Amino acid sequence: MRKLYTTACLALLLVGCERSFQDEATYEGVSTSGWVEEAKNDNVEKRRKAAEVLGELGPTEADLTVPALKDLVADEDAHVRLMALRSLGKIAPKAGKASGAVGRAMSDKNKTVAKEAMRTLRLIEMAKPSALNGN
Repeated sequence: MRKLYTTACLALLLVGCERSFQDEATYEGVSTSGWVEEAKNDNVEKRRKAAEVLGELGPTEADLTVPALKDLVADEDAHVRLMALRSLGKIAPKAGKASGAVGRAMSDKNKTVAKEAMRTLRLIEMAKPSALNGN
């Protein structure tokens, strides 16, 4: 009986772990990696869309999306920079590696981008564990 119980527990564990090895998330039929590639596209409209979508993919995809968004924060197009900052704000708890780029964006020549950078950096900082808030 003990062997049967152990086998059943192991089977349940494996079923639960299977979800950890699923494919990348998709948005509009395009994988996370596909959107990361779109973020490097020469077409500004495609970069704008990618900057928006990378935040919609959520924190579970942050290992792939944060580096791309970090690069987009320095894009030549102000709208791309703005969308990248907003996306980083959506995944702030996982966006710490982009805080340097976000900090630099606070001095962006576009005031809307600079203001969004301040808001995004605040969200990233608030998401960090702190001895003061018990995390």
